Amino acid sequence: LNKQQLQLLKERFQAFLNGETQIVADEAFCNAVRSYYEANGGMSLLRITPSIHSSVSSRLWRLSIFLLLSLPDSKGKAIWTAHLNITFQVGNQSISELGESGVFGNHSPLERVSGVVVLPEGWNQNACNPMTNFSRPERADSWLALIEGGGCTFTHKINVAAEKGANGVIIYNYPGTGNKVFPMSHQGTENIVAVMIGNLKGMELLHLIQKGVCVTIIIEVGRMHMPWLSHYVISLFTFAAATVAYLFLYCAWRPRVPNSSTRRRRQIKADVKKAIGQLQLQVLKEGDKELDPDENSCVVCFDIYKPQDVVRILACKHFFHKACVDPWLLAHRTCPICNQYCCRARAVWTAYTNISFHVGNRMLSELGETGVFGRSSALKRVAGVIVPPEGKTQNACNPGTSFSTSKNSETWLALVERGGCTFTQKIKVAVEKGASGVIIYNFPGTGNQVFPMSHQAFKDIVVVMIGNLKGMEILHLIQKGVHVTVMIEVGRKHIIWMNHYFVSFVIVTTAPLAYFIFYHIQRLWVARIQNRRWQRLTSDLKKACGQLQLRVLKEGDKEVSPNGDSCVVCFELYKPNDTVRILTCKHFFHKNCIDPWILAHGTCPMCKCDILKALGIQVDVEDGTESLQVLMLNELPGVLSPREEGTNNELPPAGRSNKGTHVEECPTSQNDGPSNSVAADVHRPP
Repeated sequence: LNKQQLQLLKERFQAFLNGETQIVADEAFCNAVRSYYEANGGMSLLRITPSIHSSVSSRLWRLSIFLLLSLPDSKGKAIWTAHLNITFQVGNQSISELGESGVFGNHSPLERVSGVVVLPEGWNQNACNPMTNFSRPERADSWLALIEGGGCTFTHKINVAAEKGANGVIIYNYPGTGNKVFPMSHQGTENIVAVMIGNLKGMELLHLIQKGVCVTIIIEVGRMHMPWLSHYVISLFTFAAATVAYLFLYCAWRPRVPNSSTRRRRQIKADVKKAIGQLQLQVLKEGDKELDPDENSCVVCFDIYKPQDVVRILACKHFFHKACVDPWLLAHRTCPICNQYCCRARAVWTAYTNISFHVGNRMLSELGETGVFGRSSALKRVAGVIVPPEGKTQNACNPGTSFSTSKNSETWLALVERGGCTFTQKIKVAVEKGASGVIIYNFPGTGNQVFPMSHQAFKDIVVVMIGNLKGMEILHLIQKGVHVTVMIEVGRKHIIWMNHYFVSFVIVTTAPLAYFIFYHIQRLWVARIQNRRWQRLTSDLKKACGQLQLRVLKEGDKEVSPNGDSCVVCFELYKPNDTVRILTCKHFFHKNCIDPWILAHGTCPMCKCDILKALGIQVDVEDGTESLQVLMLNELPGVLSPREEGTNNELPPAGRSNKGTHVEECPTSQNDGPSNSVAADVHRPP
């Protein structure tokens, strides 16, 4: 439901509760529901009168049916806006205002209507009373009723105005809704034009008419709007379209992800295979110590070594069958015995490229760390002329690829595009043509991204990868006839594990670690401050309790006489040798009763005098700290809780006699400033 429909539902249900509609019995209700479905009508003129024997669930069921059937039913009709041409006189000047400020009701005829705007008489402008009159002008042939929304159904309002002779009805919305409008549902009033306008516009017309201004309105049919083109449906459509677009892009991109993952795994596997291939191999022969029966067998296959077995010797000097340890190293990369890495990836070296070329009579030079050496490349300085492959394809995958080298140039470097074949094949083609080095630039669309290539080792051949943008820039210069030379030097060393994944992991782990360190330091600092404060508070409370007078009752004292009063904390009579504490308000109680009471409440049980405040002690107990009562029970010996004494902490009922001592005004401390009462700061028992 939107807000307008909910408000309409509220109006109809309020009319139902006010007794304006009626159903006599359950049978009548069922007939009404059946007729609703048969005639596609509403239940706006029905009221449920539950019988005496109807249960609560039956009433709830009826209410649910009523709420369901009271919803506006537009039947998918189009919504038509209404153009209102408002005209009124201000002095000798006629003012006219035209705007698309209304909307026709769902059951209103789409006709042009005009007339004088007339208000209901009286202070109530909702026209819910069937006896409502309208102050219709005598000379007005046609008039339009201006009615406030609310109080009853739209159908009822329109029927009241139609019975009084109105040619049309204008209903303005509730206060606080601005100029929001919605198509009204008013079945049974199809012969009169009904339009809803906003509250602001309706109140403006109301004030003009109440001031005696004659207002006329011409209502004309505006534009058509389909109900499904609401902002709710548009939002839903937008969300659905975005979801479909996302799923389409995801499904289109997903097949490419496994391919890149597969290429990455293949590259890593190739690197591992190469590292394994560099490990020493040995063919066992008769007389080798590895064939000694006392020696251990292969820990992978648990078979003993025999002559002609091929074993691979790892960097840790352990050896195994080649057919056994090679798959193991591909999966684990560690020795099966000592877990030492045997296929550890080498460091990555960047390449400084100093590119020089002539532009006219000027010599331009550009130096930058724009490349990275291949994994099996020779790490040395090399310089020469850059030469691309001849022909349209620049990937040098064809063994017959030729390079347009100059006769005068002794050393030259091949500029080859990545893709089409393996790096080893590209390098082999260039080396066979006499290149001293190979520069391979990346795929289009990768910018200046580079990575260390895996390729077969070629003796004294430098292999470097550069970015696509830099490679295309050099290629375009050469294609324009510019003579480009390059000098490649060894740059910086980078360990492979120090990649962006590792750096991200370090950052992610360092941030929580720093947070927890700071958190625990703060906790220790706060605990230290609280400990000092509690020590100071304990000392003050000990001094305060020491300031209160103690007295031991004896035989003959009036407090121990049969007519004497009892302690209002434990309700026991005072007996000789009882120790009582006299408070600042002159009331006294058993010491073992009043001490826990003061610690828990801070006030006298009789007169509510703030004892600690009267003694000049400011107590501020923060949330989450130790209870003051628990603290004092631990610090002050001889103070027992009322539970340990088997007494009750509750105050005596009002009207019970006190202990015979005169209740005086509680003396105040010298500090007249605001202070926190213990009764407000210390946790009270329930």
